[in-house]
Amino acid sequence: MLPALRRVTWRILNKRGGDRSEVESAAVVGLVEALGAADPNRRKLAWNLQDAAYQRALGADGGRAPAPRPEFSGADLLRQVPVVAPEGHVDLVLARAVRAGAVTGIEADIFVAAKFEDVDLEVVAERLRLPYLECAFRLQRAEKELRSFILSGE
Repeated sequence: MLPALRRVTWRILNKRGGDRSEVESAAVVGLVEALGAADPNRRKLAWNLQDAAYQRALGADGGRAPAPRPEFSGADLLRQVPVVAPEGHVDLVLARAVRAGAVTGIEADIFVAAKFEDVDLEVVAERLRLPYLECAFRLQRAEKELRSFILSGE
């Protein structure tokens, strides 16, 4: 659900603006509340959980009006949006690597936090309640295994 929570946060901040930490917190609370009452056999469960997070986060900014959005020409917008094949998106590549057993879920989380979210490795280790050296080892292993996984074309 992490990619869904990121999308929820991005959509709300893009539409309405507001404090990123408030919106993220409200989205997580909405997800956890919905998860507690969710039927695991329900159809479209992930979508319903995402919607609950979105609805909760939507009210997090106190009902402020949407932030003004800059005007773009079509050409400007195309230059800003990279063209990436769906199978090449980092979340999908990591999910495939975890499913294939190339890396563990924890290693994928460490890799994303350290390499894409620019979180200091000491902070990552603290958040995951891991010793720093273990976290560093897992990051190094994840980098090596992901490189091999991607180059193998799986």
